[in-house]
Amino acid sequence: MEIIKYNVLLFRHMGMTYFDVVKMEFGRREFRVSDLARLTNNSNVRKLLSDMKMKGLIRRTGRGTYVIPNPIKREDNRIREWKRVRNAVLKAPMEKAWMDSTAVEVWTDGAYVTAPNSYLMVYHLLVRNEDIERWKLYLKRHGVSYKGNKRVGSYVRLKGTSNLRAVIVNGEPVIPREEVVKLIKKHPGLYAEAGDLIAY
Repeated sequence: MEIIKYNVLLFRHMGMTYFDVVKMEFGRREFRVSDLARLTNNSNVRKLLSDMKMKGLIRRTGRGTYVIPNPIKREDNRIREWKRVRNAVLKAPMEKAWMDSTAVEVWTDGAYVTAPNSYLMVYHLLVRNEDIERWKLYLKRHGVSYKGNKRVGSYVRLKGTSNLRAVIVNGEPVIPREEVVKLIKKHPGLYAEAGDLIAY
């Protein structure tokens, strides 16, 4: 899967749809099936576009080309959706700590953010082994996915541990600084200069 790197936090969104992606990226401009597939890493875009066409949201203009028939304001819903998911996690009563790329984001004060594509944010969360099922129920109740089959919107990737260590950075629980530094050094291709951006 392609990894998109952001050195500045551009985004932080009610559930995002593929039509939101089409609106934001193309507006009134004609686009191809391959354009949407490239943006979302979804191999099933032909069916998605067919469903949008059936609902009258888009119009087919030629072989594999589409357009939105009416002018629609291109509002970026990513920030709102990603903030909603993040807040739901932070308000949960169970113990937790951001880990992996989410921990790097927190420790760099949002200066280094990675995502699978421009329209999907994955939150990496470390929780106690005995709380995994409680977390799944909690996330489901709050309309948050914990399954990694999404290509648009956001989901939380849970990892259980018997030894949960968390510190509070900028109001959020996260794995300790030394663990983040090790993570960055272990994956230089992914985190590059993130170590120089640690703000705390």
